Parts: sequence; structure tokens; C-alpha cells
Amino acid sequence: MGCSLRLVTKFVLFWGLVLASWGPVASAQGRCWKFLSRQALIEKVQLLAQAVTDLIFASVPRPIPPLEKLKRTKVVAHRGAHNNKMGILENTMEAFDLCLQNRLWGIEFDIRWTKDNVPVIHHDPNTGRLFATDLVIKDHTAAEIRQALPKIPRFEEVLAAYSGKMHLMIEIKETLTPEQGQMLMQMLFHLQPGRDYHLLALDAALFNGVRFIPTSAFLPVAETNTSLQSKAALDQNFGGVTGHYALLGRPYLEIHRGQSQLVGTGFINSSNALAREVNRDVEWIFTNHALQVRKFLDELIELSERLQGQ
Repeated sequence: MGCSLRLVTKFVLFWGLVLASWGPVASAQGRCWKFLSRQALIEKVQLLAQAVTDLIFASVPRPIPPLEKLKRTKVVAHRGAHNNKMGILENTMEAFDLCLQNRLWGIEFDIRWTKDNVPVIHHDPNTGRLFATDLVIKDHTAAEIRQALPKIPRFEEVLAAYSGKMHLMIEIKETLTPEQGQMLMQMLFHLQPGRDYHLLALDAALFNGVRFIPTSAFLPVAETNTSLQSKAALDQNFGGVTGHYALLGRPYLEIHRGQSQLVGTGFINSSNALAREVNRDVEWIFTNHALQVRKFLDELIELSERLQGQ
């Protein structure tokens, strides 16, 4: 079953990349038709593929994990505990605050750089997918972005609010200039790599701009290129690798653990899928549904405690 699901997921994501290059879809406001950016359409197809995959995995009962495994489970809120449709936008302080309030172990977020070299937290290169105002981040100053879109936080604000309270999974989205790399080093200087934060990237080459950080704090993120990212992690002595749980099967877990590397998986949205990953001793569990997964985890802990007390 695992092999079949990996093939299905790869198939859906592959055609998502093809379809993402064209095709009219309804605008976010529903008032007109327009061409969404390639990135926005990729995002929609990936979320659909993940939802379909998780529906299948959710239907398969899993053994209740041992209590000690459940209690050390590290749930990471992908872009915070967001719900864009309900107005709690991803990569905002509101979404991160919910994670802190609900005892989430960590948060994942994305860094973009403004025209005046200020790192801000936003996934896409522009703001059109989430906001009515469509700005290209790198073409505007931090002050202009703050005035137009005050919900977009600056990296320094996220560090001040959450470092030491939750683990920070910081995704680099762009090639860093030497100046940006130096700024990042200064901003992270008071934190310990690996203990307080990790750096993530879809392209391992992006880590070249932050060589002041030990490679053990680098985590390449696999989409459908699991074997490529796995090889990069092994060859360059990174801390491990992350990717979709349907694509990171047992062989990947064994080879990375054999090299003392860690594996994180996403995107969990069911109790059965959560139990599966906990039983597999996955180091980090990423999710777009952080509050629901936190509830699943609490329920599994309560059930495991009852079974242990029998």
C-alpha cells in the first residue's frame, strides 16, 4: 500500500506542476476571473494531493503508540496555526500566537527580503494570494510593506516573541546576498542551532549563504524529489531531511538514521496518520492543521495512559 500511495502522490503533484503553468481560476474575491501565479496554483494542487493522500491513510487503523513516544512527539505548525478561509492568515503573529497558546512544539515559517534588506515572514514572492493588495516583497521597503500590509511580521519580531518558547523552523526562499547572510547570522547569534532552530530549503544550494551555521542545522525539504534531497542531506552531512510522509518510506528512515540524521514528515491531518508517524519514530511532524493535530495527540496520550493503567 505504501508504494502505491507514493506513486499516486507523485502523479498528482507532477500534473499539478504541469497544470500550474496555465489555466484561469476564480480570483480570491470571486468577483472576476484571472490567471493565478504558478506558485499559487502549485500550492492548491499540493494541498489537494495531501488531502487525498491523508484521507486514504486516515482510513487505516494504527496501533496506539507507546506513551513515552507520544509524550516526546514534536508537532510543528506549518506557517503557524492558520486558517486562511477563517481569516487567521498563515505566517502571521496571530497564527503563531495560537501555537504558543496550544502547546505546539514548533513553528515553521518563510523568510523573504524587502528592497531595503529587511527579512519579513511571507511564503510567496508577492502578496496576492493572501491579501487584496498584490505587492512584490523585494520591490518594496519594509516600511512600505508595514503600511500596506501590517499583518506581515518582520523576522526580528518573530524572534523576539517566540525564540526560546517554541522551536523555529526557518525556511529560506531566496538566494542570500553576503550582506543578508551576515544580517541573518547577527539576528540568530543568541540562539543555538539545532536546539533552538533549524533552517529549511527546497533547494539545498540556498544553504550556501548561511555557512556560519553548522550543517547539522540544515534540513532540505523534499516535494516529489525525495531521492535528490535525501542524497543532498547525506552527501553534505546535513541534520536530516523532511518531506511528505507518503514519500519518505522505511528505506529513507533507515539510511538517514544509519548516518545519525533525523527525518521529519508532513502533512498530517488525521489521528491514524499521526499514530503511524509516531510509531515510526519520526523526529518532527509538520502539519497545516496544527490545532487539530494537537487535539489528536492529546487524545492518543489519554488513551495510551488508560491502556497503561489497565
